[in-house]
Amino acid sequence: QGKENITIDVERGSSIKVETLSDTKRTRESAEIAPEKSEDTAFIQQKGNIVRFGVWDGATDPLDLGEKLKLPLSTGKAAAVTCRQGAIGAPWNALPRNMLRSGNTLLSSIAAGLPLTDDERSEALTAVGVVGRLDTETMLLDFASVADCHMVVLHPDGTHTWLTQNTSVHCELLEIAAAVWGAEHLEAPLPEDAELLRHLESVMVLEPEKRPAIQPLKDPRVLEVIARNRRLENNLAAGGQPSLKGSSDDVLQLGIQDGLIGVEENDEIFTFSDGAYPGPLFTPEQQQEVMNVIRSGGIRGLRDWVYAKQEADPLLRDPPRMKQFDDFMALRVKVPARKAGSERGHLRTTV
Repeated sequence: QGKENITIDVERGSSIKVETLSDTKRTRESAEIAPEKSEDTAFIQQKGNIVRFGVWDGATDPLDLGEKLKLPLSTGKAAAVTCRQGAIGAPWNALPRNMLRSGNTLLSSIAAGLPLTDDERSEALTAVGVVGRLDTETMLLDFASVADCHMVVLHPDGTHTWLTQNTSVHCELLEIAAAVWGAEHLEAPLPEDAELLRHLESVMVLEPEKRPAIQPLKDPRVLEVIARNRRLENNLAAGGQPSLKGSSDDVLQLGIQDGLIGVEENDEIFTFSDGAYPGPLFTPEQQQEVMNVIRSGGIRGLRDWVYAKQEADPLLRDPPRMKQFDDFMALRVKVPARKAGSERGHLRTTV
């Protein structure tokens, strides 16, 4: 998917074991594979006892501003790469929260120079992401995330610790609810949000073959819900989702979740974008489903599993989602032998 998708900078002879996987099945309306590269991006850096890594997912541009700007890549990919480079350039001792903020600041400075209106500028470059910082001497893992990229630690005994929450799930479900309701009411305006969500709940108890086939991105009513959610990003009080889009630092701080956990020798840290699950990933049952696949097949098995589910469901019924395929990005970092330690289970998170 192109060298610009993942940056890897690990010292020669390092004991850190890493694995990366980037894939996409972007298609045209003709069902042919599209030439655009994945809008997900990632990095892994290691120097001495510190390993830094992260994944970003660029938001698809509803205004098609990439065409107006004549960019060589999509605005979503531009946002994701900018946030990645901001994190890479952050001070080596920076916490993951501040690495995310560095990307957001860089995004703000770039957006300021674009020939766009203020409204367009606020929607042009948007991404979400998750960052980790592992210290192999203290055996501590710091992490921070915005929205729906995830990080989980798989322990040698088969148990796991899921570190992140999907803080954009309300917006995702609202868009899906609009698509499901719209498929059953072709000409009617959308009802209030609460009614849309109640209707989605009633549909989800049905067997997949009894749910409506949906085409979310072809329904102008759904596109308006998407645009409204985009305008509300980082306005958490109004129900908006957190996002990296050059918002003020004070606003962004409220939307970052972070934490600290002790790890052990041979723990495996998995980091991935939302393309690792066919639809919004937010319930313990879904998390368990993902971990079952990872235990048996690692990140390649996860990629194969999610694409198989998506290929078998062109009508977007199981589960209902915004598009058939999403970009896939995943990293695996294996914790080396202990140098100095803390006990696993000392977990601190903030949202």
